[in-house]
Amino acid sequence: MGRVGEQGYRGSLRTVQRFVAGWRAPDEPRRGKRPAGLPPAPLPPPRPPSPPRVRWWLLLPTAERTPAQATFLAALLARCPEVAVAASLARDFLALLRTRDQGALAVWLDRGASGAPPEFRELAAGLAQDRDAVDAALSLAWSNGQVEGHVNKLKLVKRAMFGRAGFPLLRRRVLGAA
Repeated sequence: MGRVGEQGYRGSLRTVQRFVAGWRAPDEPRRGKRPAGLPPAPLPPPRPPSPPRVRWWLLLPTAERTPAQATFLAALLARCPEVAVAASLARDFLALLRTRDQGALAVWLDRGASGAPPEFRELAAGLAQDRDAVDAALSLAWSNGQVEGHVNKLKLVKRAMFGRAGFPLLRRRVLGAA
């Protein structure tokens, strides 16, 4: 900031710029503004969508995609075959979970274990290792959602006590609130 900083001013350069902006003569050109008579500056290229957004687009049914989404995904899948394989595996796994199809699970585990991206190979290996639990999850109507809700409530109460929650105090807080 030069002399102002040497004289003891500790503020930012932007603060000084805002303060002195009113001192400029009205006809004096501002830095960054285009002089009159020139054509407008070209628009910057559109930003690509974020990876999380593209992940959701990949899982959307084809009929529900907008033309812009479909065009982007077609270009992406043509340039990166590994993404095409991953998208296919993810859509098939989602369908398998929604329909609770145990027969399709074996086929999916074989596909995931061979020739898939490393993340899907790890997922397939983990699911195969705990196959009994996965089969039970697909075939039984039971859910542990209620238990998870209670565990979440306990964690919330414990966090609210800033680490001072030993079991006796936690028990009094939870049972006293019920």
